[in-house]
Amino acid sequence: MCGTRSESAAEQFCPHDGAYLVTPSDLAAAENDPLLGRRIGEFAVVARIGIGGMGTVYRAIQTGVDREVALKVLRADLADDAQVVQRFLQEAKATARLQHRNLAITYTSGSTPEGLFYIAMEYIPGGSLAQLLEKAWQQTERGAVFTLEPARAIRLFCQIVGAVAQAHRLGIVHRDLKPENVLLALDEEEGEQAKVVDFGIAKILQSGPQGGALVKTDVNSNIGTALYMAPERFAGAPGDPRLDVYALGLLLHEMLTGLLPHATSYEDRDTPMALLHKRLTEPVPPLLTAQPVSAQLQGLHADLLDREPLHRPAHAGEVRDRLRELPECNSSTMSFDRSGVMVSAVPDQTVSDSEQVRPVAVEKSPVPSTLQIRTSTLLYLSCGMLLLLLALLALL
Repeated sequence: MCGTRSESAAEQFCPHDGAYLVTPSDLAAAENDPLLGRRIGEFAVVARIGIGGMGTVYRAIQTGVDREVALKVLRADLADDAQVVQRFLQEAKATARLQHRNLAITYTSGSTPEGLFYIAMEYIPGGSLAQLLEKAWQQTERGAVFTLEPARAIRLFCQIVGAVAQAHRLGIVHRDLKPENVLLALDEEEGEQAKVVDFGIAKILQSGPQGGALVKTDVNSNIGTALYMAPERFAGAPGDPRLDVYALGLLLHEMLTGLLPHATSYEDRDTPMALLHKRLTEPVPPLLTAQPVSAQLQGLHADLLDREPLHRPAHAGEVRDRLRELPECNSSTMSFDRSGVMVSAVPDQTVSDSEQVRPVAVEKSPVPSTLQIRTSTLLYLSCGMLLLLLALLALL
């Protein structure tokens, strides 16, 4: 970056080195990231959005069509790791197959002669579900109060379930569902829309429609965010759709109460060891909300968060079917369209045929024998050992 400053707002490219001009505020926010202003393939990088374990996400311009995109770039120091590159390429293959209004669109992927790997996706500027949940906590004279309207929470949750059901129908398990991986967009016709993103550690359960097995991540690696992981994941269980089903239960609980199960305050997430221990040893707590919820919703919530995987719905398609039966989802102003997405009472006629297909029987995915015994001793011993190890690491 040459440091040239442009005096004209109409100028887009540096007259000296051809780099895309970026604003001083974007440059400062990105801590002078060397990729800002550079071209990566057909994309000009203009701002940094966020940093993850595998790479950085930028806002970029697809110069040929003048379109804003979210450009995910693999960390340069990981580009020599074959397994990491395979996992990154797997995300591109997995997300390219996903077509649903509540899933971020993947436009293209590739690499540069310099060895940079990238995925170009739909740019969603509306913030994340995590930010919405945090802002929904308001200080009042009675203390902190969670203010997210239940109807809005249910509507967004149904959209998330619809997106995950589509992934499960194609044999893809997300494995890292959490509020940070749900972005919020505002559609002029359909209003607020949840968009599930970041399939970076997704597990492919079956070959793609064109044949040829896709790369699988190591089924014994405990990757994901601990606060949103199913108990059996700590014991190395494979990527069964029930992992996502458990995470959906956590999202449902948090979206309706503002808290994770067993938490008594928002800050309890800062001490995950205590919450994880309670999940492994105590019954699922009921939904305690300002407005009473139906017995059907309480039952679905308890089933989603059952510690025993085989007692949960087999995949998100079953969750979507049960949502249709809830009184909360059958008000006079809300209904489900044919893809399972909660919309206004007037049916949406633009739903594609692919979204009308019912989920395939992904519940037949192999499940380890240790999971077929209720309260498996091996499972909970493994979880206990992992929690002890995490506690010891925290003291170092």
